[in-house]
Amino acid sequence: TQFFDRENQDFVFVNADETRISINGEQSKMKRIESTNISKNDSLCMTRDKSATYIPFHTPHGMIMSVFLIAVNSVKSGNLVIKKAGITTRSRYPVYYIFNDNGWMNGDAWNAILQVFYQEIKNKFGTSKIVLFLDRLSCHVTDESLKLFVGTNIHMVFLPANTTHFLQPCDSDIF
Repeated sequence: TQFFDRENQDFVFVNADETRISINGEQSKMKRIESTNISKNDSLCMTRDKSATYIPFHTPHGMIMSVFLIAVNSVKSGNLVIKKAGITTRSRYPVYYIFNDNGWMNGDAWNAILQVFYQEIKNKFGTSKIVLFLDRLSCHVTDESLKLFVGTNIHMVFLPANTTHFLQPCDSDIF
């Protein structure tokens, strides 16, 4: 309760939610975000080597703070690589590319994302209190990821299980 005392406090509310995107080399077909592995007319089939994970961090007002894309590392080195896109677009939010062996979100990728997110938030908002809303994906609730923000100005709030389809801000605003 002390954390949510609004007097003399600056709050920034942020939501992050991952989804799979499936893109085939055939540009004539429709690109669409895949939330399930069900085949549908005119959509692309999701295969592990032709898809990636998309993770936007955004505010309730629709301001995208940063975007992370997890793609397959064709070298198959076993190492996680994270790189910031070198081109600034007119949207001016940073885009990061993470390469791992399968393009899926996992604990290592999530912890790397949280560390980059923490630096971005610290540079942008200083000591403002940050409330980060998340679903209960298994890598979000590991001891390692929970310990990353202990003693910082960032507090994670987990949405109740099986409610993200109507409570998750990313699902209603971004997707």
